[in-house]
Amino acid sequence: MLNLFPFLSSVSCDSAYPWQIGFQDGSTPNFEGIVELHDTIFFYLVVISFLVFWMLGVILVKFSASRTGIVHKYHNHGTLIELIWTITPALILIAIAFPSFKLLYLMDEIVSPTMTVKVAGHQWYWSYEYSDFVSADGESVEFDSYMIPESDLELGQLRLLDVDNRVVVPVDTHIRFIVTGQDVIHDFAVPSLGLKLDGIPGRLNQTTALIQREGVYYGQCSEICGVYHGFMPIVVEAVSLENPLWIPYSSCTPTANLLTYQFSDRSLTSDMLSVLYSLLEVLIVLVPILLSVAFMTIIERKVLASMQRRVGPNIVGWYGTLQPFADALKLVVKETVVPAAATRGVFYLAPVISLVFSLLGWAVIPFGSGLALTDFSLGLLYSLAASSIGIYGVLLAGWSANSKYAFLGSLRSTAQMISYELVLSSAVLTVIFLTGTFHYTSIIESQQSVWFVIPLLPVFVLFFISVLAETNRTPFDLPEAESELVAGFFTEHSSMPFVMFFLAEYCSIVLMSAFSAILFLGGYIMPEIVPNDTFINIQSIVLALKTCLFCFLFVWFRATLPRLRYQDLMVVMWTGFLPVVIALVLLVPSILVAFDVAPY
Repeated sequence: MLNLFPFLSSVSCDSAYPWQIGFQDGSTPNFEGIVELHDTIFFYLVVISFLVFWMLGVILVKFSASRTGIVHKYHNHGTLIELIWTITPALILIAIAFPSFKLLYLMDEIVSPTMTVKVAGHQWYWSYEYSDFVSADGESVEFDSYMIPESDLELGQLRLLDVDNRVVVPVDTHIRFIVTGQDVIHDFAVPSLGLKLDGIPGRLNQTTALIQREGVYYGQCSEICGVYHGFMPIVVEAVSLENPLWIPYSSCTPTANLLTYQFSDRSLTSDMLSVLYSLLEVLIVLVPILLSVAFMTIIERKVLASMQRRVGPNIVGWYGTLQPFADALKLVVKETVVPAAATRGVFYLAPVISLVFSLLGWAVIPFGSGLALTDFSLGLLYSLAASSIGIYGVLLAGWSANSKYAFLGSLRSTAQMISYELVLSSAVLTVIFLTGTFHYTSIIESQQSVWFVIPLLPVFVLFFISVLAETNRTPFDLPEAESELVAGFFTEHSSMPFVMFFLAEYCSIVLMSAFSAILFLGGYIMPEIVPNDTFINIQSIVLALKTCLFCFLFVWFRATLPRLRYQDLMVVMWTGFLPVVIALVLLVPSILVAFDVAPY
């Protein structure tokens, strides 16, 4: 009965059944994240489709030119409908972003996994190695896994899925899978575990899995370049740690006591200590960042004064160094004035969005080897996503103030940011082609021999111009053009909301300066002329100096270049920069492939 109607079975579905159109039952956090993201996206697609077709049906049924006596130009709509059609798409994107970022975090590699399984694809079988276990001869456990021919299948075994040697692993254990190919490209895919990793000859790809329940999980080589890939099944059997069957050979001993890694319920005290430790890490990073943002303002004023033959701030503190704190105190004690016609909730939310997402970008920036809040393997993608979401703060600020100057400034800023985001991301794409990774530390280590600013000089020029436009700096500060729009999108914001916008702008400047230093100037890498035997972290100082160089360029450009006209800004982007950067995106990988130096 269960074979005829598998969907009636209460047994976990760890292998595919005929005509299956749904997911298999997941057993790892990775697969649960995949299912959650899938369900979230389809839920919003269904809701949006229903609303669109409902409105279309209402219009088709009720609208009639002969019965409608009111001309359309006399129709008015209120603030509520404007709020709905402006905020709803942003909220939907943010709702989808949370499970997406959660999945990216779960798929990130574990720094210190409990055990490692090495996988190699051959024509047409898999070979496995338990590198954490050694035999009596001192060699690691290795075995091959072949598909069982149909003629040799026993009762209960699955056609095209069962193998002669299974991969046996313990549950509740972080397991690292390192996959490669020995002859052609293979693909190690086990759906129930959320695993799908290419095995490429000459390259090691890795991922981790935390199997949460016992069972037998089936998969196959999912590469489609040849028919025989379908005859390379994968069978992973998860058993409890106390079960001795999970060690393939009884004569083998583990190189580490894996039972000590078994997960158990932690006490409330340890959880609180972990949370406090994480908060302390965040404060250690954010407090210096906010101080550097404060001093960036005084540096800009002093440099501009020097270039314009002025003195600049020199009263508060020695040489004017305490001027930023005096300015902050002045703004904090000011009264917050909100326009009577403003949408208050969105009015206060906009500066918070801008500041929060400008600070979130620092979560993945490495200040040295292994010195980052989150050593995220997709850090570059995360940075681009965080900077893009910050656009909503500017857009909502102009819309919520109900002021034509603020609204025009927000529209300018939105169009400008979205346009130059294309050039910025395309320039970053060439660095990804050159390194083959989204990982910041790997990108930095790839510049040991030469900084990317040298081979990618045209890309760097386009990238830095896009960064100026992305941060609304001169000559692209049109959203804040005081001669046209008073103060741009934050014209109506004062006191603390204005402070948040101010901090967000300068935090973005420092962040983009560090971003540029990492991508094109080698980040924290420097020629080790004199060995550093002290406890001082020279790498962080090197990254800070390179970041200061780009911060100075921001100020230099502001003192030197005039503001462009808005139409010139958009024309030079769409007709000038974009075609050039697309050509470079095609040229760089072509050169890498032609000279056989591509990292992939």
